[in-house]
Amino acid sequence: MGGNHFYLTKKDGLYSNFIIDLLPEGNGLLYVSTTKGDKGAVQQLELSSGKFKTCIEGSGTYNLIKPGDGKVYLFKEKGKTKQQQLFEFDTQTGRVGHKVFDLKKDWVYKTAIAADGKGHFFTGSTELQVIPLYNEMQYPLKVPSLQGKISHIKFDSQGRLWVGNPYKQLFRLTLSYKDNGTVKVEKVDDFSHLIKEYIIEALFFDQKNTLWIGTKSGDLLHIEKSDRYKEAVVYPSLTVGYGESSQLNEDSNGVIWNTSSTGLYKYVPRQNKTSRKGQATYRFFDFGKANTLSNWVSTPVFQTGNNEYYAGTQNGLLFFKDSQTDTLPPPRVTLTQASVNDSLFYGFGEEKHTLKDHQNNLHIVFSALSFTDEDAVQYSYRLVSSHTKKNAFGWSAPSSQNIVNFANLQPDNYIFEVRALGLNGKWGRPSIATFSIAPPWYKTWWFALLCILAVALAVYSIFKMRLRSINRRRTNQKLREMDSFKSRFFANISHEFRTPLTLITAPVEKYLSQPNLPAEQKKDLTTINQNADRLLGLVDQLLDLSKLESGHKKLQVEQGNLYRLMQQLADAFWYQAEQKQIDYSVELEETNVVWFDRDIVEKSIINLLGNAFKYTPKGGSVVFSSERKNGTFELSIENTALHFSEEKKKQLFNRFHQEDDNADGTGIGLALVKELITLSHGTISVTNVGTDRICFTLSFPIEEKAYAPEERIEKSTETLPEIEVKRMKGISVEERTAAKKPSQKLDEDSRILLVVEDNAELRAYLCDIFSDAFAVIEAQDGEEGWEKALKWVPDMVISDVMMPKKTGLELCDDLKTDPRTSHIPIVLLTAKSGEENQNTGLQTGADDYITKPFKTKHLKQKVQNIIATRQRLRERYRQEIVLMPKDLAFSSTDESFLQRYRTYWKRNSPHPILVLMHLVRNWE
Repeated sequence: MGGNHFYLTKKDGLYSNFIIDLLPEGNGLLYVSTTKGDKGAVQQLELSSGKFKTCIEGSGTYNLIKPGDGKVYLFKEKGKTKQQQLFEFDTQTGRVGHKVFDLKKDWVYKTAIAADGKGHFFTGSTELQVIPLYNEMQYPLKVPSLQGKISHIKFDSQGRLWVGNPYKQLFRLTLSYKDNGTVKVEKVDDFSHLIKEYIIEALFFDQKNTLWIGTKSGDLLHIEKSDRYKEAVVYPSLTVGYGESSQLNEDSNGVIWNTSSTGLYKYVPRQNKTSRKGQATYRFFDFGKANTLSNWVSTPVFQTGNNEYYAGTQNGLLFFKDSQTDTLPPPRVTLTQASVNDSLFYGFGEEKHTLKDHQNNLHIVFSALSFTDEDAVQYSYRLVSSHTKKNAFGWSAPSSQNIVNFANLQPDNYIFEVRALGLNGKWGRPSIATFSIAPPWYKTWWFALLCILAVALAVYSIFKMRLRSINRRRTNQKLREMDSFKSRFFANISHEFRTPLTLITAPVEKYLSQPNLPAEQKKDLTTINQNADRLLGLVDQLLDLSKLESGHKKLQVEQGNLYRLMQQLADAFWYQAEQKQIDYSVELEETNVVWFDRDIVEKSIINLLGNAFKYTPKGGSVVFSSERKNGTFELSIENTALHFSEEKKKQLFNRFHQEDDNADGTGIGLALVKELITLSHGTISVTNVGTDRICFTLSFPIEEKAYAPEERIEKSTETLPEIEVKRMKGISVEERTAAKKPSQKLDEDSRILLVVEDNAELRAYLCDIFSDAFAVIEAQDGEEGWEKALKWVPDMVISDVMMPKKTGLELCDDLKTDPRTSHIPIVLLTAKSGEENQNTGLQTGADDYITKPFKTKHLKQKVQNIIATRQRLRERYRQEIVLMPKDLAFSSTDESFLQRYRTYWKRNSPHPILVLMHLVRNWE
């Protein structure tokens, strides 16, 4: 080697001469880890100046590692406490980041730490371990247990994990972040037949992603094809005896450098592919110590330039030159520091930077590493204006000065170049840094364009604002006219409805007030009166919605006894609770005189209580409660019902919203309640309670200060009006039974009519009008109708279409497709008019489809005609000797049944009793 080497030692600022790790970084920085007794330190070496800066110092030893995820980590070991810690390390600042993990039980080798960049750290100790960085991993892994001392872990460029231990075992793991994070494990062959002592001391992947294995014997194994890892090339050791702690690295020429306790080796990959053996090109003993082995090279060899290298030893930081190279190229210049306006500027020379117009004073420091005489290095630089293609400064005269300053640079694009002069008189390739100085904002092209656009935009905005203002006035005028028209329309139609309804209810109430009114007439008149009131309520709701939409509905808040109003409203529903056998509970908090809008509160409570009793099943419960809270009043109505989904809760208060076409009601009530409560500065919400209950909650203010003066009506509290609430009463079961006409006795000879209708009043009316001609059976929904049809097999079925549980169309389809009931004629009643709806009903097999409201005489005549037609057909075919199913059957089910009957009759006609017994057994 001659004299082409030198050391940096403790006298040069090194913490200790025993170097255990090196980490070269950009910008001419090198991190050096040393140890002294039970203490250690990490120092930052500026290669250009040879100055050391201590970053970390303390007890234990420190190694800087790159596990494969693109980051640098500080690995700290304390031998006495057997504690190991891994921290993130910022190579730009030399500072320690947050702790990654802390191991106190199993001792982890510093060569057995790897990371996949997806949140997993792999460590080797007594077994292979996976340490996730986060509690919830995006890419979970299921790594199998690899028992035994794991001493080396390494990722190749394809993301495969190589795991080795001192016991002649090497594994390759293929990680899959899909399919629940499975890991494929492949064991590499034992190479003991190639090497006398196959104990793994180092794993290294070169630039071609091929694997080099350092061994205890000093021999190297080279697996040239990673996919054919059962084959290896042996590079035998040049020493007698064992090496120790091999450290492998590769230089820019593809040469592998191997350091160990026995010396320093240089390996050139084999060129003869037919040979299964490679050879070491050179062997270097320790430098300047007369071939003794005391100067252990303890770190990998790193390259600074062509044939210029450095490595850590027990006696300091060694810089040396490979003397086997005949040519001596000029030094390569490195930009080590830059300042802009006396402030450090990081990353100068690594990429193009753009400076602001005032950042025009530049200070640049550069250096070149030489193994001969650093003071003899000569530099030359220039600054080129790339925008004007002219030199702002030509090449400077050669000088040993490695600092240059530029002041008051004009806005432009620049290229800074610096080169070094070699001992052979030739200039080396220059190092380049590109940067730009931006012009002031008021001189940029985009500012001029922005000014033009701003003027154009201002003119356009003024024009659009004028046009929008004109259109808005026109639109507002049309909306006001439309709102006025809608309000007048609903007011007029309300008046038109109210007049005939008054003419209906007035005579009815007159007759209902008469004593000794026959029960049947009283029932009919009560039905008329109740449905007229219901129709009037719907008209009022539509009118309220119209007023709310047009803004004509105003708050009329006054003082009143809210408790008395709620109590009377609650009492109005006791009758319905008794009729439906509902457990009705009223828990109201007494209040003094408070401020509220009586009309809004009354309509809201009636709507919500009405819905609660309407949808609560027989035997369920309804709870009406209230509570005063901080100037507001909260009403809760809880009842037994199916839970609402989150989607249904969002749509529940929309106007005219219904679950499906078969849902009962108009979809107005809840929408009206929400808008009325919102107008009253309150809120409404619905929640699911328990497993089978829902709860509607109203909340509105009851203090005077919550309402504007124009929303309040001042009245004396001494003359508060009495509250009148109409009782929610219907026709009782007893009254209906007393007024009901006697039906025919249900026996074998009577004709049976099944009436299926969910509206109790309409069902009772249909039973009455047919009670003189049929034995009438009634059902309140399609499911009950199906059960009673199977039990009684009626002669006729009259069914509503829209019903809960099972619709009339579904009931008709079930009856017509079942052999036991397919012969029964069916008449459907529906509120849906139109040819399409009629066709739908008839396609299910219904004999007729009648829309509501219907004429009683018309309905009775249709039923009579259907019965008469069926009777004539029975009489005709009773006299026929030969039955033809196609002439007789009314449906495919009937035809199939008669065909089977005819076939069986032909086979067994001499035995009529046998035929009858077979028909009875197979009727089902």
